[in-house]
Amino acid sequence: MSNSCFRLNTQRRAKAVSEVEEINCNVEKESENVCKKRHVSDNN
Repeated sequence: MSNSCFRLNTQRRAKAVSEVEEINCNVEKESENVCKKRHVSDNN
């Protein structure tokens, strides 16, 4: 039971983080491609 709760919280947190990243891209007035490129390079 606690495992499913933890999983749900993790998904919720990940969703919030991705939303924040989208907002940051908008604030910086960058094109979607630039944001995607930076996101990919951060992961590699």
